[in-house]
Amino acid sequence: MRPLAIVIEALLNLRSGTTRGGVFGVVLCVVLAALAAVEVTSVAALQAEGRRYRASGAATTVYVADGRIDGAACESLTAVKGVRAAGAIRAADKVTVDRLPGSRIPAFVVSPLFGGFESLGGVEPGAGVLVSAEVASTLGADVGDIIGMREGETVVGGVYDYADDGRTPGLGYAILMPTNDTRAFDQCWVEVWPQSAAVERLLPTTVRSETGVIDSQPPQVQQLNSTVGVRFDGADRFDVRVTRFAPAAAAVVAASLGFIAAWRRRLEFAAARHSGVRAGDLAAQLVVETTVWVAFAALWATGAISALIVVVGGADALPALSVLAGRVVVAGACATVIGSVAAVLLAREKHLFVYFKRR
Repeated sequence: MRPLAIVIEALLNLRSGTTRGGVFGVVLCVVLAALAAVEVTSVAALQAEGRRYRASGAATTVYVADGRIDGAACESLTAVKGVRAAGAIRAADKVTVDRLPGSRIPAFVVSPLFGGFESLGGVEPGAGVLVSAEVASTLGADVGDIIGMREGETVVGGVYDYADDGRTPGLGYAILMPTNDTRAFDQCWVEVWPQSAAVERLLPTTVRSETGVIDSQPPQVQQLNSTVGVRFDGADRFDVRVTRFAPAAAAVVAASLGFIAAWRRRLEFAAARHSGVRAGDLAAQLVVETTVWVAFAALWATGAISALIVVVGGADALPALSVLAGRVVVAGACATVIGSVAAVLLAREKHLFVYFKRR
């Protein structure tokens, strides 16, 4: 058969309903969507847990060396792979705000690029100071507002959240003031994701060798929030998740479906072989037929899964979830075509009368 004749014959079979493409397409769509949904929701839940872990401050390492931290060296750690934010901080004298002349607010001086920590809500200081949500509420201030202090006026560059959930206390009600001075700091904060012990080994490089500070206490590595575990085992749990077999399961089920869809027409194939149609031509015809209804099934399943991904995944999770879902759909689609071709090749001309008796 010529290629054009093969395509025409396949389209005629689709149009007449011989292939039952609509029925099998719906079944395939449901199978692919269900297996992809299980995989996506499983991984999305793991990613959400990781985001909560970061937001709690558990992924933020605090290197404590009072009066010996080099702010520039600490901030330079952002160039290391996996470091999402880094900055130095030291305690300062309390400040008096004009709106609350009778009280003094705890203050901290931070290095210029201190910000972007998930434990602080990801805020950046911009051109002003960072104030905690509690301080902002007390002052009735928002980002961009000018607040007067005895030390001078300043603008609110950002409002950060610092929940009382086990994090190191002190910043829940405070003002963080960026500075360009070169004096040493007390702590170097580094948020690493995924967590890496290699980054922790670089922390001693942030300590100044000569500061004039006499401190018998060696530098200490602390976790901003240790109540949720020292390490997040998300990578290990991802590797051993049961749903990692979703593409394989989709391939097995889809191949069986494709085989069944074609095997029910074995009498037709055997008769065609008896009439002189080559097995390769029949296989090509089935590839065209199956590809058409499989493509529609894959498109519908992809649409449903895309909607699910938007709902359950965050913006940073969309690429990874899309790849995982795509693996399921592609594996199922390819396996369906392979299963149908296998059925054609197993339909023997010599069994024509057997098929006829069993029809």
